Amino acid sequence: MAYLQHRLKLDLVDAANTITNFMGMCSYTPLLGAFVADAMIGRYATILIASTIYVAALFVMVIEAKLPSTKPPHCKKHDCLGYLYAAFVLIAIAAGGVRPNAPSFGADQFDQHNPVERKQLFSYFNWYYFFVVAAMVTSTTLLVYIQNTFGWVWGFGIPAVGMVVAVALFWAGSPLYRKISPAGSPFTHLAQVVVAVCRKWRVDIPNDPRELFNNEVPKTGAGGITLRHTMQYRFLDRAATIVDGEHHGSEKIDPWRLCPVSHVEELKSLLRMTPVWATGIPIFVAWSQQSTFWIGQGYVMDLRMGSSPHAFKMQPATLPVFSLLTMMIFLPFYDKLVVPLAAKVTRNPRGITFLQRIGVGITFAASAMLVAGAVEVKRRRLGFAHPLSCFWLIPQFCLLGLSEAFVTIGYLEFFYDQSPPSMRSMAAAVVWAIIGTGNYVSTAIVALIKRSTRTPTNDQGWLSLTGNLEYFYWVLAGCLAVDFVAHLLVSTFYTYTKPDYADDDDQVPIAMI
Repeated sequence: MAYLQHRLKLDLVDAANTITNFMGMCSYTPLLGAFVADAMIGRYATILIASTIYVAALFVMVIEAKLPSTKPPHCKKHDCLGYLYAAFVLIAIAAGGVRPNAPSFGADQFDQHNPVERKQLFSYFNWYYFFVVAAMVTSTTLLVYIQNTFGWVWGFGIPAVGMVVAVALFWAGSPLYRKISPAGSPFTHLAQVVVAVCRKWRVDIPNDPRELFNNEVPKTGAGGITLRHTMQYRFLDRAATIVDGEHHGSEKIDPWRLCPVSHVEELKSLLRMTPVWATGIPIFVAWSQQSTFWIGQGYVMDLRMGSSPHAFKMQPATLPVFSLLTMMIFLPFYDKLVVPLAAKVTRNPRGITFLQRIGVGITFAASAMLVAGAVEVKRRRLGFAHPLSCFWLIPQFCLLGLSEAFVTIGYLEFFYDQSPPSMRSMAAAVVWAIIGTGNYVSTAIVALIKRSTRTPTNDQGWLSLTGNLEYFYWVLAGCLAVDFVAHLLVSTFYTYTKPDYADDDDQVPIAMI
C-alpha cells in the first residue's frame, strides 16, 4: 500500500483495489499449481520452477523501483504500472507453485509407513508454520525499516538476493529429498467413478465390502498409500460392484464401468471434506479485519509508547506484528507442552483431532471480535480529543493470532491427512482458496453493511470511525458463533479417512466432543 500510494501516487481506492486483486490472484493460483504438481511434474519440480519465477518477479520490482521513468511525473499514473503488473503476475504464478507444494513436499519427507517418522510428522506442520510466521515478522519489521531508511531499491533488492540464495540451497539438497512421482490426473479417476455409478444405478451393492472390486489395490504412486473402504456414501460403491462379465482374471477392465475401491474412496473423502471447507470461510472473513479496519482504528489512536510527547510512535501498519508474535510464542509451547499433556488424556498422539483444533480456533476468533467491539466502544467514548492508546488493540490481535495458530495449521494437517494421496498438493491449495474466498466474502459483507446502514449525514454507516463500528464486529462474532455450531455438527458426523498404514487402534475418534 505504501509503495502504491507514496511512489506511484495512487489514491486510496485504486491502491486498495490493486492490492485486493493481487491477493485474490495469489489465493487461487495455488489450485493450478497444485494440479500441475499432483498430475504432471511433481512437487519438487513445481517448487523449483516457481521459486525461479519468484526471483525474476523480485528483480522486476527492483528495476521498477530504480527507473525514474516508472514513477510520476515522468509518466501518467496508470501508465507507470506496467512493471508493477508484470511483477504481480509473476509473483501470483510463483505463489501458485510454492504455496500448496512447499508444506506438502516437506511432509513427503516423512515415511508414513514408519511409526517413528509418522509421529515426527505430527510436529512438522507446527514448525513449518512457525518459520513462515518468523519470515512474516521479519518482513513487517526489518524490511519495512530498510525500505523507509534506505529506499525501495534496497527494500526489494535484499529479498531478491535472499531468494537467489534460497533457490540455490533448495537445489543443492536435491539428492537428499524423497520425491514422489505424480500419479496422473486425479480428476480422471473421480470422473470414472461418477460415470460408473450412473451406469450401475440399479445394481445391488454387496453387503460384504470384500466382494467389491480390487479392495486390496497395489500401492502405486502418491507415496504408496491407499485408502481403506468406508461405509459412508454407500451408493458410490456401485462403481466397484462387479457384475457378470466385467472381471475375469487378467482381462482388460473398462475403468469407466468398474473402478477399484481406492478410487471410490477418493471421491468419498472429497465429499466428506466439503462441509469442513465451507465452515472455514467465516473464520477468514473475521481475520481480514486485522489488515483493514483494525489498522484504520490505529491511525486515530494514541500511537506513543509512553506518556511523553516525544515518546517513540508506533506505525499502525505494524500492529499485526502482535498477532504474528503471539503465534511464534505459542506454537513451540503448543507442540512441546500442550500436545504431550493432551495426548495423555485423549490417547491421540496429536493431542486433539484436526477438527477439534479448528473448533478451538473459531472460539478464539469470535472472542477477538467481541473484544474488538468493546475496545471500539471505549475508543469512541473518549473521542478524538483524548485518543485511546493503540495498545488497547493488542488483546484482539493476540486472540486472532491464537486463532490462526489453531485454524491454519489444523486445516493444513486435516486436508493433507484426509485428502486422496494423489491430491495432497491440492489439499494445501484448498486452504489458500478458503482464505481468498473469505477475503472476497468480507468485501461483500462490508459493501452490504455500508449500503444498509448509511445515513444522509454518514455515508459509511456503521463502518465509519465516528459511526458504530462495534456493531460490525459483533455481527461477525455472531456469525462465528453460528459457524462454530455448524462446525460442531460437521465434526460430529465426520468419518475420518483411514490410510493403509494405520493400525486399527490408531483410529481417530469421529466425534469432536
